[in-house]
Amino acid sequence: MSGASSQAGLMATATTTVTGSIAAPTSLGTNSSTSADVSSITLTTIANLVAGNIAWVAIEFLTGGSVTVASVSDGTNSYALALRASYGACFVELWYKENAAAKTSGATITATLSGATSGGNGFGIQAFQSSGALSSSALDKTASYASTMTATPSATTATLSQASEIAIGISFVGYSNTVTPFTEAAGFTNLFSALTTGYNTTKTSIGYKIVGATAVVTYAPTWNTAPNSGSPLVLATFKAA
Repeated sequence: MSGASSQAGLMATATTTVTGSIAAPTSLGTNSSTSADVSSITLTTIANLVAGNIAWVAIEFLTGGSVTVASVSDGTNSYALALRASYGACFVELWYKENAAAKTSGATITATLSGATSGGNGFGIQAFQSSGALSSSALDKTASYASTMTATPSATTATLSQASEIAIGISFVGYSNTVTPFTEAAGFTNLFSALTTGYNTTKTSIGYKIVGATAVVTYAPTWNTAPNSGSPLVLATFKAA
C-alpha cells in the first residue's frame, strides 16, 4: 500500500457574522495519510489562531483495534473532547478549545492516541476556528450516529439551551471505493470535503450551521451509496457569547 497521501479539501473562508452569533469558521489546516499506522496524528497550522477564539479539531481514522484519541494539544492550548463515534473500523472524534491562547501559523497540533492504529489504513485531521463563542461552557448539545452502514447517517440533538449557537457535524465513511458524491445536510454549509485515496479509500465531510432559534438540530448528509465499512457521524453545538 502506498504511503503517499492525496487529500483535496474545501475550506470556508468567509468571516461574515450574523448579528449576535458565532462567526463562520475558517481553516487552521489539514493533514492526512493513506497508509500509516500511527500512535499520534499531527497537523501544521496554516493560519494564526486568534486569542479568544474557539478552535476545533476533527480526527478520523481506520484501524483494526479499539483505539481512541487520548489528548489533543498545540503545546499551549489543551483541547477537550466534545464527542466521538465509531462503527466497525471507522472512528471519528471532535475536540475543541474555548477562549484559545494565540498561536502563530506553523504551530503543530498533536492528537495522541490511546494506542497504535493497525492495518495501515491512514487518518485525517482538520482544524478550524471561529469568533463569538462563550469563553467557557460553550459546548451545549451533542448527538451521534454509530449504527449500521448507510448512505444516509443522521443525528439529532436535544433542544438547544439558547437561540444563538453554531452546530458542527462530521460524517466519515471508510473502505468505500464506490462512495464519492456527497450532498451536505439541509441547512448546513460545507466546511470541508475530502477524498483520501489508497488501499482503503475514505471520505470525510464537515458542515456547520449558524443557529438562530431554540430548537433541535439535525445533521443528515447523504452519500451516493452505503460504504463497505462504517459510516459514523458526530454533531455538536456551541453557544455564542
